[in-house]
Amino acid sequence: MSRSTSRLAGPRARLHLARGSARILRAAEDLFGDQPPAAIVLTHGHFDHRSSARQLAEHWDVPVYAHRRSWEMPSYFFTAFVKERRLGVVLVAPFDIRLPERIADPVEPDVLFIRREHQPRAGDLRFDRNTKLPAYRDAGTPETWLVDPIARTVEVYALDPKRAEYALRERREEGETVSSAILPGLRITVAELFPSADS
Repeated sequence: MSRSTSRLAGPRARLHLARGSARILRAAEDLFGDQPPAAIVLTHGHFDHRSSARQLAEHWDVPVYAHRRSWEMPSYFFTAFVKERRLGVVLVAPFDIRLPERIADPVEPDVLFIRREHQPRAGDLRFDRNTKLPAYRDAGTPETWLVDPIARTVEVYALDPKRAEYALRERREEGETVSSAILPGLRITVAELFPSADS
């Protein structure tokens, strides 16, 4: 939550405030009187804000909306745990999934674990090459990676601003290291990007 108060338009304005539920309640009463907010919005992932948010949600009987960054650390630990034990794959929102019998179809979980035996087969890169790559080029994206899980290769495309076209900067395969011009110093061993043969 931000460290300042702000009045937002609408019949049930939302309030963005600092930590401390008592302070927030007093500030809210000064700004809005007895009218409760429509919701509590956690704008970033500081976990020390959770206690105040819970207390305020119970006091006002309103929902709490958490920023996606609040799931960054949990997803990191899930991913490390799953990768180390070769259990499958962890996906992080945004993405949609379909539940059996179209229950609440679609839904978007914050973090999803897929067991190794249930992982879908990877497709080819035709859509990436023919649709996504030109779209990123037209949007002015300076660097794009195409990661091919079948060929187990990585292609790095750099945008030439004079020609407004992508040029293949490097193509790496297992046994080699791929790098980024956008993130100087980043070097990744290609083999680490793909599950091992027995995973």
